[in-house]
Amino acid sequence: MPQPTTNNEVAAGQRFPLTIKRIGINGEGIGYYKRKIVFIPGALPEEVVVAEVTNVAPRFIDAKVHKIRKMAPNRVEPKDATYGQVGGIELEHLNYPAN
Repeated sequence: MPQPTTNNEVAAGQRFPLTIKRIGINGEGIGYYKRKIVFIPGALPEEVVVAEVTNVAPRFIDAKVHKIRKMAPNRVEPKDATYGQVGGIELEHLNYPAN
């Protein structure tokens, strides 16, 4: 259950819609909420997601995808059975020509 917030505070467990603007250096989707950068593994540019906050730091927010409202045109189904469980294939859900 999200903890109560005041003004611009964001709390773990809170959910909000977010448009993903770009990909970060570790393959995570990047968006902005209340003037803070939000990192979301598995999200792609041009997607609109419902983000669920997992960690709040002074200058950024970590979140996970709760739901994808609008899928990116370059999203594909990952082929590797270990996708999401091991490192090195963080962008397997992104169509290769878009990489």
